[in-house]
Amino acid sequence: MKKRYKALLVLAVIFIGIPFVLWLAWLLTTPKPISLFIMDKTSHTEYKIRHRAINWVLKHYRFVKPNGKDYSPDVDYYGFYPNANATFTIRDLTGLNPLEINRISIQYHAAYYVD
Repeated sequence: MKKRYKALLVLAVIFIGIPFVLWLAWLLTTPKPISLFIMDKTSHTEYKIRHRAINWVLKHYRFVKPNGKDYSPDVDYYGFYPNANATFTIRDLTGLNPLEINRISIQYHAAYYVD
């Protein structure tokens, strides 16, 4: 009977301990700031399915905005913003002059585009 309890204890430590240690290691990893330009012109719903993948990767690898905050799939992108009552807002680069576009191209380290 004691052998069975020892085996269960070992399994419990494996199934609970290892994920906890890995989570703790991830938590102690230093966040890496990166300036990322995300353009999603396909967000038809508030779930933003198309660019949730890049946000998962950013969170998984501990990439953060230059101010140290996590990227949010709800607001940290350019493109189509669906609102309530079937209205929408578009945040894009139209109306910018070449100097402003050049400033944006210098400001960001990488770009992710979904169409």
